[in-house]
Order: sequence, then C-alpha cells, then structure tokens
Amino acid sequence: MEEIVIPIVAITTLFGVIPGIAAYVIISYYKARNKERMLMIEKGINPLEFEGAVNKNNKKSTLTQGLLMAGVGLGFLTGYLLSHVMGEQDLIAQMVINFALVFAFGGTALMLGHYLEQKNKKENLL
Repeated sequence: MEEIVIPIVAITTLFGVIPGIAAYVIISYYKARNKERMLMIEKGINPLEFEGAVNKNNKKSTLTQGLLMAGVGLGFLTGYLLSHVMGEQDLIAQMVINFALVFAFGGTALMLGHYLEQKNKKENLL
C-alpha cells in the first residue's frame, strides 16, 4: 500500500501545491498593485508617471542582469572544464572550485556592469 501512496502524494505535491502557491503569490501581487493604483488615482496622482520612472531605470539593470547570467554561466563552464582536467580526485574539492569560480565570474560581471553604467552616465551628462 505504501508503494502506491508515496508516488501519488509526491505527484500531487509537485503538480498541485507548488503551482497553487505560485498562482497565489502572483494574484496577490496584482491585487496589491491594483489597490495601490486606485489609491493613487483617488489622490489625483497619475500612476503612469511612476511606471515610466521604473522602466527608465530597468534598462540599465537589464544589462547588469545579463552580464551576471553570462558570468555565472562562464563560471560553471570553467569549473566543469577544470574538474575534468583535475580528474575525479575529490568531489568536495571540485564543488568548492566550481562554486568559487561561479562567484568570481559573477562578481566580475557585476563589476563590469557597474563600470559600464557609470561610463554611460558620464557620457550622458557631457
């Protein structure tokens, strides 16, 4: 009997509970955003003005996020290649090297994104 119950519970949890929680969070977000916009309209504030300000700053963070993802991917690739060069000596050492490279390349990508944003700000001010 237990052989049947455990997979049923696992499948129900995977396809029922987790998407249900995700749907609840998304619906709650949109309800809160709608309520906030309605209050802004009641006070005489145009909600579209705030939406435009958020979108202007979002363009720069997209570059940083893209660089971060590329850096993390490059870190995983370098860690994978390095673990094959080292051979299968010690699993813990390979994991440490892999995570260290991921953080190193990800941090380098974030610094590069910050540098490019600052350079772009200086060019726009001139």
